[in-house]
Amino acid sequence: MKTWVNNAIQLREEGLALPFAIVNKRNEKIVGTTRLYEINPTQRSCELGSTWYGKDYQRTFVNASCKQLLLTFCFETLDFIRVQFKTDERNERSQK
Repeated sequence: MKTWVNNAIQLREEGLALPFAIVNKRNEKIVGTTRLYEINPTQRSCELGSTWYGKDYQRTFVNASCKQLLLTFCFETLDFIRVQFKTDERNERSQK
């Protein structure tokens, strides 16, 4: 986990990713993480993924809320014109 977090921070410092901690405002607990990556300012695009949630938050309101907030951020704040969702080809659950 430490390596995963350090990698996310390094990519952020290089301007290649924006990692986010996801906090449930109802109880102030961290419930997961997601990130924007493969950020390409010239093409005004990025990928959205590398997301995981704790078991108690999978298949709940959390994912839809986070994706909506991130898409709004990408299109309205970053002025991107393309955001691609990405999942590992083996992660059929997320693809559904």
